[in-house]
Amino acid sequence: MFGLWSALHAFPDTPHALTVAILMPLALCGLYFAAGRLNRAGDKAWQQAGTVLLGAFVVVTFVWAIAFDSSQASDFGIYYRCGTHLQSDLAAWMSSCRSHFFYQPDNTYWTRSLVYSAPFGVLLGDHYPLFKIYNASLHGLTMALMFFGLARLKGPRVATIALLVFGVYPEWFYSVTLATPDNLALLFVVSFLLLLPGLGSGQRVVLHVAGLAVLAFLANLARTIGPVMIITAALWALTFMTRGQWKRMLGQLAAIVVLYWLANVIFVQVIRAPSQGQFDLLTRVSTIDISQPGQDFRLVFAWLDQFLPLLSASDRASVITHKILLEFSHGFADYPGYLFAKASILFNGMGYFWFSSNPLDLNPDSSSVVKTITVPVGAAMPAVLIASMILQLGLAAFGMVRARRDQLLCASIFFMSMFYVVALGFGDTQSRYSLLIAPAIAIACAIALFPADTGRAEPGTARPSNIPWAGAGVLALAVFYAVGSVLAAKLALRIPVPLTQARQDAPYQLADGTPCNTDPLVFDSSYKRLKVVAPARSTCFRFSVPLPAQATSYTFFVSRDQFPFPFEERTPSPYHYRVEQQGVVLYDGELGKDIVRWHKFNTLQGKETAPAGPARITFSVSRTGPENAAEPFELWLLTPASKALN
Repeated sequence: MFGLWSALHAFPDTPHALTVAILMPLALCGLYFAAGRLNRAGDKAWQQAGTVLLGAFVVVTFVWAIAFDSSQASDFGIYYRCGTHLQSDLAAWMSSCRSHFFYQPDNTYWTRSLVYSAPFGVLLGDHYPLFKIYNASLHGLTMALMFFGLARLKGPRVATIALLVFGVYPEWFYSVTLATPDNLALLFVVSFLLLLPGLGSGQRVVLHVAGLAVLAFLANLARTIGPVMIITAALWALTFMTRGQWKRMLGQLAAIVVLYWLANVIFVQVIRAPSQGQFDLLTRVSTIDISQPGQDFRLVFAWLDQFLPLLSASDRASVITHKILLEFSHGFADYPGYLFAKASILFNGMGYFWFSSNPLDLNPDSSSVVKTITVPVGAAMPAVLIASMILQLGLAAFGMVRARRDQLLCASIFFMSMFYVVALGFGDTQSRYSLLIAPAIAIACAIALFPADTGRAEPGTARPSNIPWAGAGVLALAVFYAVGSVLAAKLALRIPVPLTQARQDAPYQLADGTPCNTDPLVFDSSYKRLKVVAPARSTCFRFSVPLPAQATSYTFFVSRDQFPFPFEERTPSPYHYRVEQQGVVLYDGELGKDIVRWHKFNTLQGKETAPAGPARITFSVSRTGPENAAEPFELWLLTPASKALN
């Protein structure tokens, strides 16, 4: 429902919205009458229609792949380059298979390339036309698996409708000409959703357990969605276990988790993979900024690539936790609006359409594999894509309230829900990411139209309506956000935010007689960031930040105002700064060409000679560059602690 409303909000203009509003009912009527004729003909006609539809989709996919070309922008350029330009030295290849936007080693790109584009590169090398055929083959295999798998589980009606919905999903079709691991990941997602309902059947237990663990492992390599699958399996098992089988179900679930974990450990040991870049859940959550639904990627990259690597192992968890608490305590009331804004991005249906049909921008990760982009573009295409997205989301929402406790539908709902938690709740969001839940949406749409078919494999599980439960769920969410907002507001009052209490100190003189701090400073502060702006003519200034009375130690970051990428010029910082507390110098130095520096100190309250009273940290800053080099002096995440540093 949330995605449906956000997709409606994403229409480019009113005329297109009105046009689609007129044409969509006509399309639905046509689909309804066609389905009615097939119903009268029986399951055999549905099977034949689905087979013809599958053949048509496969033919169109291959024709599209042969006829049209796209440049490989941004991440797609990395996947294509890494997969088609292999090296004999695996360590050297892993080191080179990285984004130009990161300073630190990252294993996201080479793991995805290893399972997706590298197998093609080993056999055929750098050959873009054949690479498109490879993508088309993955598409055809995924659609065939969905159709024949659903036909066996739910019958030909559900299989045919699900195939139709999946085949016209906006993000699916346009990914054929791009080197994106989603083309492979969707094969794993479809396999996982079809295999999960068999977990509680008691038949072929070893096959189901091993298969689900392997699929989660491969999906994690291809698209980092293994944890989403594991949690989906856990939710599904908890929902459908009975009193007589709960021990067996929990045992199977534990076996899946252990096998998944072992597969990852063995992979790291065999391939000798570096651990850098495998951001854990806590780190991923820490990138959230509720004030900015459209995240500033430069700032997100800086946090992951320049701030976090500076932290010691003993301080990492406390600083990350402090940031997360600050974000949610000061922004939880705005969280629904934050989710809606991100959902409007996720469900606009134009991610892969834009990447496949637009020329490259100035991105060092991009690869120009063709001279001319030939993917067709029309002025009405954005509206058509959004309309298709709205239709599918509407049917999926209808299916969720119409059919209850269907095992395959619940597996799809749980998978979508966990994806929403990651993509909308905490991580960065792009419209192309919605492709990962396209199979789940298609299954929900098909069950919405033919809920009676859910009894084919699960006698007695189909129910006529689930509207009361849906209403109760909406009410529960409303209560959750109301209570959460109150608790977050109370938490915000208890969590110290020293940066918002910074103040300018009295004027002073340097040893050479230069007057300092004579002009007023401008403080631009929030709960996590403090920008201090001095007039261009000021060469030195001083300000102080208070600490809570109970603090015995504290940490903070000093940073540049801008966060240049590795391929951008890095100029020396114009500032030299000294950190003091009650006349005791704790640090005296400068950033130089560093972008970020992390400091941690004990407060003088922890010493017997310290005078009583609140502690204030004093920053004495001098500027060495010319006036036109002035930039804000910045502090981040001043984190007080009640435990003294060793």
